[in-house]
Amino acid sequence: MDLVRNSPTSSSARTVTPMNIVPATDLPAGVHLGLTVFFTVLYTMLFVTIFIQMFRLLYYQHKLFSYQSVFLFLCLVWAALRIDLFTFYYQNVKLANSLPRGWYFILYALPVCLQYVTLSLLVLYFCRVWLKAKERAEDPRVRQRYQKARTLLYVVWVFLILLMFAANLISSLEYTKEKPDTQIIHFRVAITEGLFLLNAFALGGFVMTIYKTTSA
Repeated sequence: MDLVRNSPTSSSARTVTPMNIVPATDLPAGVHLGLTVFFTVLYTMLFVTIFIQMFRLLYYQHKLFSYQSVFLFLCLVWAALRIDLFTFYYQNVKLANSLPRGWYFILYALPVCLQYVTLSLLVLYFCRVWLKAKERAEDPRVRQRYQKARTLLYVVWVFLILLMFAANLISSLEYTKEKPDTQIIHFRVAITEGLFLLNAFALGGFVMTIYKTTSA
C-alpha cells in the first residue's frame, strides 16, 4: 500500500515516506468505513471457510502434513493477518499506516510473502506430478535424470522463497525510515512482481502439459 504525495520543498517532487500511506484519510468517512467493513467481513468469511476445511481434514483423519493442509494453513494465516490489519482502520488510520518496523513487516509485507509461498506451492505440486510421470520411463538413465531434476526443483523453490522474504524484509526496514531509499523499494517491487509472474507462467505451463498428457 504505497502512497505518494508532494514534497513540502517542491511542488513537482514526489517522496515516499511511511507516514504518507494515508489515502483512506482523503476519502469520505462513510466510504472509508464501508470499505473497511466490507474487507473485514470478506476476510473473516474466508478465514472461517478455511478453518472449517482444516477441521474437516482433522475430523476425517487426512494426512496432517500434505500439500492440501499446508496450503490451507498458509491461507488461514494470510486471512488472519488481513483481518488484523483492517481492524486497525476502525480506530486509527494513521497508526495503521505508520506502524513500527516489526509490525509493518508482519501486517504489510508478510501477507505478500505468504501469497507467493502459496502460489509457489501450487507450482511445486504440479511440477512434481509432471516429474513423477516422467520418472516412470523404462530407461533407468531417464528416470535418474528426472530424479535429479526433482532435487534441483526443491533447491530452486527454497531459494526463490528466501529471495522473496529477503526483498520484502529489506524493503520494510527501508520503508519505515524517515527518508527511505526509493531505489530499494522499486527493487523490491521488481523482485516481487517478477517472481509472481514467473510462478504464474510456470503454473499455467505445468497445468497445460499435464492436461495434454492425460488427454492423449
